[in-house]
This record gives sequence, C-alpha cells and structure tokens, in this order.
Amino acid sequence: MNVTVSNWTEADSDRAQEIWSGYQQRHDLSESAGQTAGIDAVSGTIWLGASIQDVIARRDADGSEAPLFFVRIGSGTYYRKGGSRLPHRLLIRWPDGSSASGLCRRR
Repeated sequence: MNVTVSNWTEADSDRAQEIWSGYQQRHDLSESAGQTAGIDAVSGTIWLGASIQDVIARRDADGSEAPLFFVRIGSGTYYRKGGSRLPHRLLIRWPDGSSASGLCRRR
C-alpha cells in the first residue's frame, strides 16, 4: 500500500462531501450499507469496499495515490467511540512501518 503525504484542507473535505452527496443521489446504495467509500476530492473518483484497507487497495490497483475522504455508507459518522462528539485522530499503520493519520469528526 502506498502512503501519500498531503496538505488536506477543510475545502477538500467539503468538496469530497459534495461529490459523495451527488453520488448518493444518482446511485441506490441500500445494498451497500456498512461498507466504506473513499472519495478523491480532486478527480471525483469514488472507490467502494468492505473497509478502509480494501478501498485503499482498490485505489492502489487503479494506479492512484490520491488522498481520500472516507465515509461509512448509511452512517452519519465513519467511526464513533462511545457518545463522544469530539474530534478523533485516525491513525493507520501499514505493514512496512509507515503510517497515515487524519482527523475524524462529526459534521
């Protein structure tokens, strides 16, 4: 798996959410509830999979290294621990020892 260091901004998140909103309006996702979607805010490409790792593997297989915005299909949040609505830091550690992190928060 590739890890891309980027300067993801709030505008990137907003753009990814716009892309996702449009995708949901054009596609029936009722059979995909609980799966993961990864959205490239620049190209508008969306990859679907069973997990973040699955989505990244699909992105990598397509030859892309784009940073992604993740959503859990059918859920308002990707990950929620307890009742907290505070931001959570998501840290992914890859087998080669590298890692990627991002801020997860409820909108």
